[in-house]
Amino acid sequence: MDRRQKNPLQLLQKVFLTGFTAIFALYAGISVAKTLEHLLFPVVKDFEIKEVKAGEGKSKELAGVMNKVRDCKFIEVVAYDQHKRPVYLEFLDRVDGKTYSRAATEQLWGWWRVPGTASKITIYSRHSCHPLWETTTLLVGDAKI
Repeated sequence: MDRRQKNPLQLLQKVFLTGFTAIFALYAGISVAKTLEHLLFPVVKDFEIKEVKAGEGKSKELAGVMNKVRDCKFIEVVAYDQHKRPVYLEFLDRVDGKTYSRAATEQLWGWWRVPGTASKITIYSRHSCHPLWETTTLLVGDAKI
C-alpha cells in the first residue's frame, strides 16, 4: 500500500473527529453568544416600579417606567414572588385586551395586577430579537411591593 493512501478506517476517523469538533465549536459559540447577548444587550433597561396600590381582594397593582432599547417582538413577562414561586401578572394596560410589542423608547408601563400576597417580586421579560433564541431580560429583582 502506498504511504500516501490512507486506510479507510483512518479517513472515517478523521471525518468523524472533524465533524464532531465543528459541531462542538458551533454549540459552544452559540451558548457564549446567547449569554453575552443577555448581559450586554438587554431589550429593556431602567425598569422601575414607581407606584404600588391595593387592588381587588389581596392583589396589588404596579406601574412604572422603563426604557425599551431594542426593537424586538414581545413574547411574555414572567414573575416570581419572594419564595421563587411563579406569579401571574394581569396586564391592565392592554390595548383592546391584547398584548403588543412596544416601540423602542422610554415609556410608562402599568397598571399590572399581582394576585395573592406577594411582598417581593422578580420580573423577567422575554422577546424574540432573531430566530436563534429568545432573549430574557431581568427587569427587576426581589423588589418590595
